[in-house]
Amino acid sequence: MRGRQAAAEAGVGNITFQQGAAEELDELSAEVIVVDPPRAGLDPAVRDHIHASTADRLVYVSCDPATWARDISDLVGRGWRLGRVIPHDFYPQTSHVEVVSVLER
Repeated sequence: MRGRQAAAEAGVGNITFQQGAAEELDELSAEVIVVDPPRAGLDPAVRDHIHASTADRLVYVSCDPATWARDISDLVGRGWRLGRVIPHDFYPQTSHVEVVSVLER
């Protein structure tokens, strides 16, 4: 996994990687959760699981602004605050835009 390699190269040791269906993970006990869902966005069960977690911050990477907006609206409705939002146009001359955003409780 590239994340583990990057953490090792940076000398970062206070990080845990979990892989699998988010709604099936036993517990999401972390300060920060990073999600990069498919175009369909986050399943409602995943949003429930994230909201029930101990995380104070959520970094959401999205390849579909429409599902990003739907998911962010749901999380903001639950009390999360949308902070910084950065669109990335990695594919100029196309409609494809990546969106990176940070939400906090």
